[in-house]
Order: sequence, then structure tokens, then C-alpha cells
Amino acid sequence: MRVLILTHGTRGDVQPYAGLALALRRAGHQVVLGAPVAMASLAHPYGIDFAPLHDGPNTLIDDPDIRQAIETNYRGLRGKRVALQVMRRSKPLMAKVFDDMATVAEVGADLVVHAPGIPAQHFAERLGVPAVPAALQPVWVPTAAFRNPMLPLPLPKALNRASYLPIKLMLRSFGGIADDLRKRRLGLPRRRGRHDILRRPDGSPATVLQGFSRHVLPNHLDYPDWVHTTGFWYLPAPSDWSPSADLAAFLEAGDAPVYIGFGSMAGTDPRRVGRIVAAAVRRAGVRAVLASGWGGLQVSDLPDTVFQLDQAPHDWLFPRMAAIVHHGGSGTTGAALAAGRPYVVCPFVADQPFWAARMHAAGVAPAAAAAAPPHPGRARRRHPPDHRPGHGACRRRPGPPHPRRERCRPRHQDPGVPAMSIAGRILARQAKLPPAETRTVTVDRDLPITMPDGVTLLADHYAPQELGERPTVMIRSVYTDRTKGSFVAKLIAERGFHVLIVSGRGTCGSGGTIDPFASEREDGLAVLDWLKRQPWFNGVLGTTGASYLGFTQWAIADAAGPTLQAMSTQLTSSDFRSMIYPGDALSLEIFLGWAYVVHHQERPLLSYLAALVRGTRRRTAAARHLPLAEADEIALGAVAPHWREWLDHERADDPWWTRSDHSGRVAAVTAPNHLVGGWRDFMLPALIRDYQELHRAGRKPYLTIGPWHHWDTQASLTSVREGLLWLRAHLLGDRTGLRDKPVRIHLDGAGEWLDLDSYPPPDVQPRPWHLQPGGGLASAAPPESQSDRLTYDPADPTPDPELPPRLMGIKRAHGDRVLRDRTDVLTYTSEPLEADLDAIGVPRAILHVSSDAASADFYVRICDVAPSGKATYVTDGLRRLTPVPACAEVELWPIAYRIRRGHRIRVQITAGAFPRWDRNPAAGTRLLHHDPVRPSAVALPILAPH
Repeated sequence: MRVLILTHGTRGDVQPYAGLALALRRAGHQVVLGAPVAMASLAHPYGIDFAPLHDGPNTLIDDPDIRQAIETNYRGLRGKRVALQVMRRSKPLMAKVFDDMATVAEVGADLVVHAPGIPAQHFAERLGVPAVPAALQPVWVPTAAFRNPMLPLPLPKALNRASYLPIKLMLRSFGGIADDLRKRRLGLPRRRGRHDILRRPDGSPATVLQGFSRHVLPNHLDYPDWVHTTGFWYLPAPSDWSPSADLAAFLEAGDAPVYIGFGSMAGTDPRRVGRIVAAAVRRAGVRAVLASGWGGLQVSDLPDTVFQLDQAPHDWLFPRMAAIVHHGGSGTTGAALAAGRPYVVCPFVADQPFWAARMHAAGVAPAAAAAAPPHPGRARRRHPPDHRPGHGACRRRPGPPHPRRERCRPRHQDPGVPAMSIAGRILARQAKLPPAETRTVTVDRDLPITMPDGVTLLADHYAPQELGERPTVMIRSVYTDRTKGSFVAKLIAERGFHVLIVSGRGTCGSGGTIDPFASEREDGLAVLDWLKRQPWFNGVLGTTGASYLGFTQWAIADAAGPTLQAMSTQLTSSDFRSMIYPGDALSLEIFLGWAYVVHHQERPLLSYLAALVRGTRRRTAAARHLPLAEADEIALGAVAPHWREWLDHERADDPWWTRSDHSGRVAAVTAPNHLVGGWRDFMLPALIRDYQELHRAGRKPYLTIGPWHHWDTQASLTSVREGLLWLRAHLLGDRTGLRDKPVRIHLDGAGEWLDLDSYPPPDVQPRPWHLQPGGGLASAAPPESQSDRLTYDPADPTPDPELPPRLMGIKRAHGDRVLRDRTDVLTYTSEPLEADLDAIGVPRAILHVSSDAASADFYVRICDVAPSGKATYVTDGLRRLTPVPACAEVELWPIAYRIRRGHRIRVQITAGAFPRWDRNPAAGTRLLHHDPVRPSAVALPILAPH
């Protein structure tokens, strides 16, 4: 196929399209890239045919007035005046660009791919071929999920879609040039909708590519099927590229440096910005690589610790950096994510603040740093003595070292305004918490609590003032919630509760050796006994918290008796073994990452971030090492006794697990519970079993499940909010925050929320989809057929196709491509569905199998395949069989998913999913049978249509 790619702009605007062109060329297509003449170096080294275009509006970038207006987002009256000037001067320049593009298009093509700001749909219409807009920013296709990133104005959510109208109007501003081009060069008539890049000439929707990852966008995306968000497009370093001798020597001469580069954004005085950057580097005491970029960032009199660089391929350079500081362009954002390095975004203009905010929301970057320092001649705002920034911060009061008491109260604050830190204020707003009840909270820190074996745990007590007697919320953790994340405890205290937050053994100053999960019942009951003796405890207790903090609730819930009057367990399970051995195979990636994070968590922030950066490579090596019992030394650099105990006791019937298994006591828990989970959370199956056990016991639990993974920001915000509302309802009698129906779940594939009486609903019935010969999938029983074969080699374990978890993950390729052309993968696909199907419940796979090995793993993955061929994950699961029975059941992840009419169901069955699960050491052949006597199938829980 002959593909013509047309784009324009600076290097950051063009390079992703060069990456797309290279990928198409490697796939066997003929590709021509049309771009400004200065961009030829992005094409020629890769053998990409390049069509040079007029520089057009790029010639305006060197105008100081225009550059300043652009980089300040056209603020103020002067900025608006310059914006009109840019528009007026750009039109004749764009006319020259369009003329060059028309000349290039005369050569012909089977497909025209273009930057959305380039009206190349006219060239495609003249050629009679499809036009595919290919966007680098999420600003072209309207969505209700978020406002247009180019619009720097806060808007109500109801206007999110409407915020994309200005972009459409901007494109229309070049309509006169395009109409002249259609008439003069292309011989095309005027027609309705000719300037709409999202519509074909016949009015049908155009296929749209979006060159960024959906995982960095806000939740609840509602893009139509004709929009394909593919991931970032990378242009790798040319095969013959090598760093200069000076750069190589600099990198070898010391610790990994920090990369600092702002692309084409360096302000009107690049030398001054360069001096500021150099001063910051000196003050931070780090080595740095300073990239000049298109903006011409300049520094004279460089110290030996700074290397000034013109250009270097990001995929080569970024992994060698300790951290990355950049302007937030789409391409640099993607490259920094791919490198897996900590980074700071200093946005200037356009979509850059959006990417900065998304990276912060994803937890991979701090809040955006200011990119434009004040000019020396510009007055700085000064604060009067009584209104200094941070004046309301919590300050230590005089007193004995153990325990310490602090009092948090703001000065010069209006009556009724809650006292909280900046982080707390942001969290409260984002989580939509109820208003605070008190302005004052006292904190007694490092309270000693002695365990029966003599070990002392440390705790902090947050006491709300001016409210009288109040219930207590207890939080127990092995993380740094007490020492680094205590603003959550303060938020809860400000809303009417005493809060006791306790650090577990061997963490954050508590005595003893960390004994995760196993010691939580004995220690928790000892803490509860201590709490009952405190003068401020009124006999009413609640608990809340996610992940490990949820497990510690289950550990004592049945024994707490009537004292415990409410709990909210989030993203967790009552049984540790079900977390670490789902399907009887080790959850390798998650818990090797968990051990690594806990081992390093108490370091100072920069040291901790550096450890996370180094950890990916170490955990990758550790995961591939055998025996796995030694993986702790490779990943952590030390022996972790708990890691070795987990691997020594892998069998489910081993009594060693009794101390960390509280699932047998769930039905006896009388405290009302609101469980919160996510469809992509690795603990979800166990959380659903806890919910169903409570439901069967008549305990009337609440359940909320969203489209989240374990570390999803929205999952955390929802957990904090729902937990707090639940505690207020049952401990304070404030039921205004409770919904009518006990179950609320997100229906993936439909983008909507359902309120139900139970999960799954009673009118759900399992519907089998049988594996068929030739890779088919149908509701009919299979005919007589040959068995399918999986050939498995543990030296090349079947890869996990899903995205690795953030922070704890092992860097690797992922997606459907990792399963292609393998002998240990089988694929079965249905015909298009004749009607929508809502699957709500726990799917299961019933597999008739045989193996020439004593043990075998079977991983089952279900995808929703759109008419375009795009496959979307629905659910999966793995089961390790030792020995291998003739028929086995694989429980898949619980779901609520709508598969649309016209879509297909795809089932993939593989011999493993490494490194998400550990590899099975047994090589050999596995046979999968599908005949009338042995009808292998997947059973989807289908909701009856109403």
C-alpha cells in the first residue's frame, strides 16, 4: 500500500510521524513523508522517502514578539493582538505549504495520513482514497471525559464536549485558503462538510489515529469505535548513530545526570533561561545534560557537571538519565514515559499543561513546575509578614520527645474554613469529601504500644478539637502512611473522628522485624486492647483503608466484637495466599515489586525515586533468575526472610498460611462493610469472594467497582471518599452520603455506571462459547476435530500481554504483538454478535486438556474485537495444574462488560503469562481438546435482556 503522510511544524511536531512512517515501511508499505525541508534528517537515515515542504509558519518562530506571545499562551491584550497578527501572517505562508502538499499528492497514494491541522482530506478526496487524521494531542475528537486541553479555562463537566468547538472554528479560519486550493489546484467543487476532518466526503466518520496512550488520559473515555488511541509513536535512534566522544565520556565520568530540555520553548532570552537552569543545577548538586533544542537554549561558562547537547535520540539518551526535566510536549512526554525515569514537567503553552497534569495524576511526576521565571525587571509580589506562604502549616510545639504533640491551626483564616495542608486541600477537592467540621486538630506522635512479645509499635493520634466526644478510626499499615502520608489521617480527623494510625513491625520506627500479613491479627488485637484503655476513646470504632490497610481490618474484624461498628475494605482481600498465589501460581511481578518498594520506602524522597528507577532493571534480572528464592538478593541486594517464606510454602494446604488467612471468619463479621475495588485490580477476585460471603451471611455489604487498577488515582480518591461517607453514616448517623442501592459498578464497554441490589444480579446466566476447530468460537457444541497443541519452553516463557503495573512492574513489551507467531498461544474468535451482550459476574473457562508434563499452566484471556480489528481486554485468568487433570476450570477476573453488536469475542489460551505469574518449570506439549465428548468452552455470565 502507498501511504502519504503530511505534517508540519517543529521537530517535536514531525518526529512522531516519522516514527509512524518507519513502522509502516517496516510493515512492507511504501511511505512518503511530507514535512518542512529542515526535517529531512528525520527521514533519510531510515530510508523513508521524504518530500520537502515550504517552512511556512516555522519562519515566524524567530520573531521575539511572537515567540513571547506563544510561550505565554497569548495572555493579556498584547498577547491577543499578537495572536491575530500570527493568524494574519500565517495564512499566506500556509498557502505555500498547501501548494507544496498538492504537488506531492499528485504522485498518488492509496491512503493519506495527516496531522489534523493540515486539511489533507482535500488531497485524499481528489485521489479518491481515505484520509486518516493522526493526532498527537487529544484536542481534535470531542469527549465528555475532559475539557479540550487547548482551552485554558475551567469549565463545568457538562461543557466538556462543547470545549472542542474552538478547534473546529480554528480549522475553519483557513477555509478560504482550502477552498481556493480545491478550486485552483484540485478541481473539486464546494460541498457541505468539506472542512470537517472527522468526516469523509460521504458523511461517514473518518478513521482517526491518536498517537498517545489511553492509559495517561482521564478515566471514563467515550471515544467512538472509529477513533484508535494507539500509544505514543517513537522514532528509534538510527542504526548507525553513536554518541559523540565528549558525550560518551561525560556519561561515563560520574553518576547518571539529569536531562534538561525544553524543545522549541526557550523563551525570548535563551541565554537567560540557560543561566537560570545552570544555577539550579549547581544548587541541586547534580550532574546534568542540557539540550539546546529548537529553542536554542544557551549557557556560557558551563561547569564541568553540565554537558550542553544539541540533539540526541531520546530512546538512547533518556534511559541513561537519573531524571528528566522537560516542557511537556506530547512526544517528549511519551519518550520520558518509555524510559521509565522520574521526571518534572515545566509546561509553557498549548497542550503542555495538560500532559503535565496527566503525568502528575498518574503519579509519575510532581505537580507542574513553573516554566517561565519572572523577568529581572518585573516586580515580584511580596507577602506582608502575617500572610506569608505556608503560615498555616503544622508546627511542632515544645514538649517531651516521646510522644510529641503538634497542633495544626491556620492563622488569619475565616471562621468555618477547615485547616489542612495544600496536599490535603487538593485531595479533599479531588475526592469530593464532605466539608470539615473543625478547624483544629492536635497530633500526638510516636505513641508507644507494646505487643505481647515485648515489641513496641509506634502510633500517631489525631484528635479533632471543639467537637466533644467522637468515635475513633483506626488505620494500621506497613507503609509510610504515618510518616509521609499523614495528611489523609488529618482529613479524616477534620471531619469528626479521632484517628489512630499505627506502623507495623519493622517499619517507620516500630520495633521488631517486618513480618508482613502473618503478624497482623495478634498485633492488631493488642493495639485494640491498648486503644480501649485510652481516656479519649468512647467505645466506638471504625476502620478504613486500601490494599494492606484493608487486610489489617479483616485481621481483627471478627474479634473486635461490638466495638467495631463500621469498616471499609478497599482493593484488598481477607486471605493473603489468594493474593500472592492466584490460580495456584506465584504473582511474581507484583510481589517482587512489593518487596522492593517496602524495602526502600523509608529513604528520603530523591533517594527513593532513584531506587525505583534502578529497580526496574534489578527486578527484571531477579524475575528471570532461578531459583526464585534467591530473587530477593538480586532485586533488593539483601535477603528478605518473608520473600523466602512465601516461596517455601507454596502449597495451598500448607498450615503455614493459617496466620494470614482470615477468609474463614468473614461471615462472622457483624460490622457493616463497604468494599471498593477495580476491574483491573489484582486483588479483585478475592475481594468479590469476601463480598459474596458477607452477602450470603445476610450482612448487607455495599460494593463499588470502577474501571481501575490497583494504583489508579481515581480508585484511591473514591476509596477515601466512600470510606469516609460510610464511617459518617454508621458512626455519626449522617446517612446523607449513602446511595439507595448497595452495589454500584462501572459497565466497561458502555462507559456507564449501574446501581444494583447485588453482584452479580440474580438474572445472570452462564452462556458457554465453545472452542471450535480452525480457531472458531461459537455457542454451538464443537464437531469432531483434531486437538490443538501448545508447545511450551520455560527458557522462553509465554509473555504476559497486559500492561505492567506502575512502580512495581518489570519493563517489557506488551500488547497483542507479544503473543504473535508463538507455538504456545492459541486464538479462537467468534462471528460478529447480532446483539449487545452485557456480561456481569465471574467468567470461567472449562478446558479439556492433556499434557506430557506433570504440571502445566493454562492462561485464558478474553478480548472484545471491534469491526476495525481493535482488540480490547475484557478479562483473564491463569490456573496451574499439578497434576494435570482431564478437565480443569480456570476462574477469570470478575467483569461487568458490554460487548457491542457487530463486535467479536476473542479467546486466547496460552501456556503462561510471565512475569505477571512465575514460569512453570515443566517443558512439554499441552493438548487442548474441543470435540463433542470434550467440549472446551468459556462461560460468560450474561445478563438477561430487559
